Amino acid sequence: MDWRKKIWEDQDKKKEYDKNMAIAFRYSMALENYFDSTGNNKKIINNVWTKEAAVREAKFAEPEEKVVEMSAALVDEFKKVVDLIGKDKFVFYDEDDLEYVWKNSKEKNNGRK
Repeated sequence: MDWRKKIWEDQDKKKEYDKNMAIAFRYSMALENYFDSTGNNKKIINNVWTKEAAVREAKFAEPEEKVVEMSAALVDEFKKVVDLIGKDKFVFYDEDDLEYVWKNSKEKNNGRK
């Protein structure tokens, strides 16, 4: 893969894309931690990671509007995967941030659920 940089014509669309991809990244990291801990749901997690890679690549090939729509759909897809796995396995913070609750993490995180 070459290291290209997209020049955005519409900076508002760029901000929206960046925000969506930042949320997707946080969900991706939480799902990676979940999978590392449990080994469960490999197929659905790999599926959403494949979609994430496709959105990142589409940034260079598709019109800005479509890329923003794809990034928003990706966030929705990540949220569906977390719903399917179970929200009780994650801690949710402001701004669409979350983390996986590791086994025995209540003791490690000062009782935070």
